Amino acid sequence: MLPPELLRPIVYYLCAEKDRRSLYALSLTSKILSSEGERLLYRKITLANEGLHNKFLTTIVGSQQKALLVHSYSQDGPDFAAKRRLWSLLAQSLKGMHNLIHLSFRPSFLAGEPEQMRRWVFQLSSLDCRGGQALGQVLFQFLSTQPRLRRLGVDWATSRPIPVTPSTCPALEMVRGNLGIIEILLPGRHVTSLAWIPHPLDPFGHTVDHLAPSLHNLKALSFGGPTSRPSLNLFVCHLQSLEVLKLVDAEDVELRLLQGIPNLRILILLSEFNRRDYSGVPPIDWAPVAENIFLTCSAMEYMEISTHRKNYERWVPGVGYAEPTPKSFQEVHSWWQVQIPDSKI
Repeated sequence: MLPPELLRPIVYYLCAEKDRRSLYALSLTSKILSSEGERLLYRKITLANEGLHNKFLTTIVGSQQKALLVHSYSQDGPDFAAKRRLWSLLAQSLKGMHNLIHLSFRPSFLAGEPEQMRRWVFQLSSLDCRGGQALGQVLFQFLSTQPRLRRLGVDWATSRPIPVTPSTCPALEMVRGNLGIIEILLPGRHVTSLAWIPHPLDPFGHTVDHLAPSLHNLKALSFGGPTSRPSLNLFVCHLQSLEVLKLVDAEDVELRLLQGIPNLRILILLSEFNRRDYSGVPPIDWAPVAENIFLTCSAMEYMEISTHRKNYERWVPGVGYAEPTPKSFQEVHSWWQVQIPDSKI
């Protein structure tokens, strides 16, 4: 048998290649390999269906040692009904995942027993809990215990404002959510990446001038989602530091506003026709549109455009045509997605 220091790079290689089947088989061959293999197998959990989640969570509930190996957990795979059935197991499992760093789940089922969050002792770097308004005050009590949190995705009703001091999540860099959570968490923090996804109940045309100092910090902004959104004109004057912008269903007038963003380097346009008030139609020929944007936005390096649910096409200055890309219209740039990244080994 090779010594552990020689076996470890082999195990790491399988992890890097995402060959979980071989990694699992290798972990059954000896105690040394079992220890190394389990450490990597349980490190990041992103499973596709309810059955796999059920097996994993049952294992974690029965083994505190394995629970301590979990650094990342995402429950995005199963559907809503499956998440409901899995909730009891998940609640028990999270209490044992003391080393958890990245968590993605839907907290709707916590509403009946929000005290569960008080039993979580892990310190997170990223959290995606959209639908968090169901938790009420308990959510912010939990966030106040997370000084290392850097990326957060959550929604909050604008009709339920809540005072949150800057000492809550002081390291926050990225926020994904609706106007309600933006108004709560942007002030007093150096958030540089924002994914503003309006909620149907958000006030329309609501001024955000009071957020001007926070908006000036933004380097990346994704604006829009599956419902209507306000015009970019509402706050474009506060985007002087912005470098990356994604617009969903952009209007012609909004494209003309881009010249007011002096540092804009990357523009991403996604046309899905989701906005009820959307009056624009994507041009048949994007070439003159792209040329005009490059002329008026001197810092622009490239544009990526997707229409009619097609893959993005990339435009660069000085070229009168677009190059196809393998990037799906559903792809979310890492700057705006609270995701479960691969952990460093």
